[in-house]
Amino acid sequence: MEEVDNTVNFLGTAPDEISIRLEYEGIDEEFIVRFLKTIPTNDHSPLDFSSGNIATVGADAEYVFVSASSQDLRSIFSAVLDPLISSVPVRAEAVAMSQSAACDIPPLFICNPFEGTGINLQNAFDNGVLHGRIVKLRGKQNTTGAAMPGNFGYLQVDGSSSAAAIRDYFAGKKNPSCYDSDTVETKPGYATSIRFGYNVRFDIWEGPLKTETGSYSPAFNVRKGYDPGANICNNQELVSPYDANFMGFPDISPMGTPINGVSGSWIGTPSDYGTLTPGGAPAGSPTWDKWDINGYWSVNHAANLGELSNVTSSFTGLQPSRYDVYRHEIEEELSGGYTLVNNTSVGGEVGYPACSDPNSNPASQPAWDPSDPSAPAGTKDRRVIPLAIVDCLANPFNGQATVPVNSYASIFLVRPIEKLPSSTDDGTIDVEFIDITGYGGNGTLDTFIRAESILVR
Repeated sequence: MEEVDNTVNFLGTAPDEISIRLEYEGIDEEFIVRFLKTIPTNDHSPLDFSSGNIATVGADAEYVFVSASSQDLRSIFSAVLDPLISSVPVRAEAVAMSQSAACDIPPLFICNPFEGTGINLQNAFDNGVLHGRIVKLRGKQNTTGAAMPGNFGYLQVDGSSSAAAIRDYFAGKKNPSCYDSDTVETKPGYATSIRFGYNVRFDIWEGPLKTETGSYSPAFNVRKGYDPGANICNNQELVSPYDANFMGFPDISPMGTPINGVSGSWIGTPSDYGTLTPGGAPAGSPTWDKWDINGYWSVNHAANLGELSNVTSSFTGLQPSRYDVYRHEIEEELSGGYTLVNNTSVGGEVGYPACSDPNSNPASQPAWDPSDPSAPAGTKDRRVIPLAIVDCLANPFNGQATVPVNSYASIFLVRPIEKLPSSTDDGTIDVEFIDITGYGGNGTLDTFIRAESILVR
């Protein structure tokens, strides 16, 4: 309250009091301010100002009550109604609450892959436990079972929530919905072939989006370990798993399944997160971050091997994450240094998108990087998306449901979604965590999280 310019203007009666300005000074004189834990459901019920309902710490303050008083009102109407009344007190009162919402994000949620391990996500992120740890998330299929750790699914959208609409939101169409910071409503079923929208971010154009290169655009850096081949835009092939000629960002060995998690979901190095201390810090020497950074660099940047030593980690004491390397490739190039994005791998792959010219579709989301000085305002990194994290074991659901939000996170898209052989399902969404909302985060999600004050009385 003291940091905000809180003022109220009342009209006075004398010429020199045409406007009476009240300023909050932290004392109960002209303003009365109380932070409340609860308010009655019925607006006609009086507020509870007992000591048990007055919040003394920020975490308990759900509502703020403000009362402002001015000079007594001298009115001819009061004199007519009762000649003994020459003035009446004037006081304005209101109750408001703060609410946050995530806007302009894909309609995506994931079940907390660490639920059941005793890991608090905010503590874990703050201690580097999520840094560089790859997570492979499995889609929630049309089954009767509840969503489980390691699943991903979709959120309801204002307007159409069809599979085609969800696909377009993943491709980059603006989502008209904002999602509450406390709860989200899930979408029933599983939108098949969502990979078509997701994969345009990697410059892969298939299915209904095969001819939409002018509508959406890939990221600035789409290196992924694919053999360019003759038909690079419509028939790209992953070199599996990796070899000496092509290498996207690799997994780490061993990979394990989430505790009580869904089959087909994987987390890098489960032996490490199983030995965390109760506060969320690693109990021993961490290894989850030790992915094959040297192999990746030698395959893709053979002409600039020494530059690897200049890649810095976003978490002190841990190896650079895949996202750290990805950002270094971009930023080094934009600063006029080595052209790392355009480096040719041993097998001939480069990081530049080959199927969409960023200058040909400025009205969509072009393949600019946000740190490029020439990038249009509002440009986003197309391999970074925000999503909601929910605790699916503590709040079991299947299909459409309203569930509490653990937090929101921004994730790095490590690789495209693969089409599984002889299956109608798509493969996993493979990600690294970049940031998370809450006390352990870095605050980079502020672009997507909108805070609003809402008047409730």
